[in-house]
This record gives sequence, C-alpha cells and structure tokens, in this order.
Amino acid sequence: MMRSRTKPVLVMFAAVFALGMLIILFAAVDKQQLAEIVRAFRPLPLLAAFGLFLLSVFLRGVRFRYMMNGSDSTLTWWRIAALHQFFFTVVPFRLGELSFFPLASRLSQGDFSSSLPVLVNSRLYDFLVLALFAAIAVMGLKIPEYGLLFLAMAAVIFVAAANTRFIFVVSRWIFEQLHILLKLELLKITGRRLHDAGAWYEENEKSKSAILGITLMAWLAAVLGFYLVFRSFSIELGAYQVLFLFAGMTFIGIMGFFSVGSIGVSELGLAGLLMVLGFQAQHALALGILTRLTMLAMTLATTALTEGVSWIRK
Repeated sequence: MMRSRTKPVLVMFAAVFALGMLIILFAAVDKQQLAEIVRAFRPLPLLAAFGLFLLSVFLRGVRFRYMMNGSDSTLTWWRIAALHQFFFTVVPFRLGELSFFPLASRLSQGDFSSSLPVLVNSRLYDFLVLALFAAIAVMGLKIPEYGLLFLAMAAVIFVAAANTRFIFVVSRWIFEQLHILLKLELLKITGRRLHDAGAWYEENEKSKSAILGITLMAWLAAVLGFYLVFRSFSIELGAYQVLFLFAGMTFIGIMGFFSVGSIGVSELGLAGLLMVLGFQAQHALALGILTRLTMLAMTLATTALTEGVSWIRK
C-alpha cells in the first residue's frame, strides 16, 4: 500500500522540481544574452547533429541485438534503444532504466534472465567509455590529477565489465543471505533470477572487444553531435573542451536523478563547466539552457522517428 502511495508522490516531486528549476533558470538568465545566441543559430550543423544522435542510438540498438544473440531485426532493436533512451530521460529517479525489460519482452523475445545481464553489461561499458573520455579531457586541459582519478575509475569499471558473471554470483549470494535473515520470499525469488541471469550471460557471453568497439562508436557519434549543437549556436570548442563538457554533463545528469530529465541539474552543471572553461556566467547559463533543450528535443524527435518507421513497416 505504501508503495502505491509513494510512487505518485515521488513523480509529482520530480515534476514540480523540474518545473520550478525551469522557472528559476529562465528568470535568472539574461534575456538579451539568450536572444543573441538564438540570433546566431545556424540550422545545418543542428541537422548534422541530429543525424549523429540517430546514429548513436542506432549503434546502441546494434549492441543490444549483438548481446541478445541477434534476435529480431536491427530496426526493432533501434526502436527499443530509442524508447529506452526516451524513458530513461523523462522518467524521474532513473526508473526509466527498468523500461528495458518490458521493451525487450514485448518487442523482441528477451526475458528477464537475458535482458538483465545485457543491460548491466551495457551500462558498465557506457561508464567505462565516459570515464575514459573524462580522463582524456582533463589531462588534455592540464588537470592531470583528475585524469588519473578517471583512469582509475575506468580500470575498476573494466574489471567489473570483464567479470559480469562474478557480479551476479555475489548478488545472488547476498539476496539468499538476506532471505535467510528476513524470511522474505521476494528476496529468494530475486536471488534465483540473478542466478538465472548470470547463467544465461555465462553461456551467451560475447566478444568484449566487439561490445567495447560498438559502445565507443556510439558515444563518439554522440560527442560529435554534441559538438555540432554548439556549432549551430556559432560556438567553437576544442576537442578536449568538448569531451570535458560532454562527460561532465553526463555524470552531473546522472546525479540529478531526482528531476524529470535531470532538468535544472544538467543545465546548471553544464553552465558551471562552461565557466570553468572561461565563459562568462550569463553566457554560460544561456548556452547551458539552450543546449540542453536542444538535446531533449532531439531525444523526442528520435523516438518519434523510430516509432514512425515502425508504424510504416507494419
């Protein structure tokens, strides 16, 4: 009963927080600065950015399909990747991550035992690539101590990605011990499901280099698209600056899980990162707002496009 009452309260809190942050951001930003950036807008770089964003989501679908033993068509998994990205973006508290399980089940033939290890391993490789991007960026910007920190983080994530089976074995053991201690049947069932997931992954494990290669290409496409979003507002950035902003904004957005689409948190975070790079406060805030709104719009457009393609193919 508590769960059914708590869930809408959390969603309402996230929606109110996001709306409140938007009002505060637009009240705080210099409208003249905002107008100047909009007047400098060029559509062609943005169209190219959208194409790269589509490619990034497509490659994530290719990765899902590869890890799921090539079940169904690549277009089906592209649709799953786009919908998963959409729910991950708009559903607060990162509950949208869980949408992968019903999507894999309804649109493909993936059950929980197969989709759980695929999602876990995909996220491990995502974090690995982002940590490497962050390490390259901060070392290129002459902040070597943070570069070493991110390299250490990448090493830990790589070890975890290389030993996914071990993660499920340990998780199953923890849930079994909790079941013995608390006498809750749900804990025992969860332990069994984790065991099944680990067994499926051990039997169907794919080439780590192939997964890493696809993941790297997907994130590179996203980074190039991110760069072109700035170019569409006539802002020129260097390679290290783009990697710094992209990786930093992504990590900050993850920490802003309590807001719908991390609205408010990501914009302020991106503005702060731009200020670190030497942008004036009002210019940085205006760019942060416009860049994030553009990227959210591209997420919605990608979902609409993949759904339209799916509808046409029926």
